[in-house]
Amino acid sequence: MEFQSDRVISKNSRPWAAQAGSTDEVTQELLHFAQTRDECQFGLIFGSYALGKRGRDIDVKFFVSGDVTAQCRSAYTSLAERMNHKIGAPPLTNEDIPFEYKVVLPERLIEGALELVPFKSNGDFAIPMIDFSESFLRSELCQMRVVLSAITTPHIVLVDRRGAYEKITRKAARSLNLLISKVYGFDYRNEDEFFQCLTGEVEGRRPVEHLGYKPSPEHKQWLRDLMFWAHG
Repeated sequence: MEFQSDRVISKNSRPWAAQAGSTDEVTQELLHFAQTRDECQFGLIFGSYALGKRGRDIDVKFFVSGDVTAQCRSAYTSLAERMNHKIGAPPLTNEDIPFEYKVVLPERLIEGALELVPFKSNGDFAIPMIDFSESFLRSELCQMRVVLSAITTPHIVLVDRRGAYEKITRKAARSLNLLISKVYGFDYRNEDEFFQCLTGEVEGRRPVEHLGYKPSPEHKQWLRDLMFWAHG
């Protein structure tokens, strides 16, 4: 499976992801599903699968207008489970968010992520270490943390009905930069230190315990280009 993005980012171009129209069968099925669901406003694939690599599972998020109904949750969850079964993904671990809580989310959580809601406490910013308890993994605070990471790491856009992708991505990059500068005193111009703060290395944490950013060349290049574009 290969669907690497031929993406070039500069101050005058946006960080658009791989074009879903030229990708693999699984992505095509997710794309078709998203575009035939009236309530689905925004959706993307992120993680290793978006880089053309077979990871532990397919990380996908769909955002719907209004609240997520039981019927809606069931439809999206079934799709994600079926697609993961198709690629032979192993069962989720106790450090993973259950499918029924991570695949489809209310659109309002995007704004919560961009406003850094999970990281604000009594007027200050902090990055709490991830609590892998069942209650936290199912919480909206946990989902918002993942949403911020998904938008600012390599991804494939499946649907963008409001045409808000560029605005969302720019705000996410600036919010992420604000968070790191407030907590650690570095911004995107301090490239190496900034990336160490994102991956959790500065705290001695695993990426999954921190913000979810992996210490990989792909992630570092994406973030470098994204920050340059968003602040240009």
